[in-house]
Amino acid sequence: MRDDNDPIGARPPLPALVPEQRVPVGADPWTSGPHAETAPGTAPGWASWLAEETVPQREPGEEREFDDRATDLLDDDPMAPLVYEARRRAEATRQRLRARNQILAVTAATLVVALIAGAVWLKFALDGSATPAAAPTTAAAAPQPTGNQPGLSSWCQHVDTPDRVTSAGTGDMTSATGAILHLEYAWYVLRDATAVRSMLTPDVIAASEEATRQAISDTPVGTQHCVTISGIAADRWTVTVDERHPDGSTSSWQQIMTTSVRNGQVRISSIVVGNR
Repeated sequence: MRDDNDPIGARPPLPALVPEQRVPVGADPWTSGPHAETAPGTAPGWASWLAEETVPQREPGEEREFDDRATDLLDDDPMAPLVYEARRRAEATRQRLRARNQILAVTAATLVVALIAGAVWLKFALDGSATPAAAPTTAAAAPQPTGNQPGLSSWCQHVDTPDRVTSAGTGDMTSATGAILHLEYAWYVLRDATAVRSMLTPDVIAASEEATRQAISDTPVGTQHCVTISGIAADRWTVTVDERHPDGSTSSWQQIMTTSVRNGQVRISSIVVGNR
């Protein structure tokens, strides 16, 4: 009996549950029972929608049109330019990094080569500085040969300055002081009057050859000499000769000589007695 005022009783009755159909033992569940397949065309309700003849088929070309529409949608995407720019900047950054790495590698290699070259140069420089330097020599200051005059170098110290020349050397014919030294060497060491006269000009103002020979003979054999030459004026010289005799006695006398150049060689054109 239903009460019309009962709200629960006004609801429609619940659908009855269909009793579960059981599959007989040994039967195929897909051909028997509630899950049995239904032949096409006989399936009830929504199952018939899935039948092959009811599924819509695309015509040829429709799929391509769909893909084009999708591409157009991507092209119209406002984020697409930002994505493209981000990728472009990332690629540019990678290229800059590669270029920088290459430059760093070349710079490092150059630095290594420079360091090796510097080390080699430093090694050779140090080796060269370890070699003792040769003592400088001055041709003008070197003592000239003194002939057979033992012990003369300690008594007659060789000096060669612009103002004074002191020596007992052989001299030469290329300079005024050299010519004077050679004349005195011919007198005391060679004891040759002809050699002495060969240093004079033909018009020389001096003693004769005979007087020269006699003066050489009067000089004791073995007498040592030391000549000091100082300039007075152009081609004029004060010549002081110190003698040391074999008996140990000494003497000194002075001459004034004038020199000139004849045929490319220096000759003595005048010899006069000096102040002492």
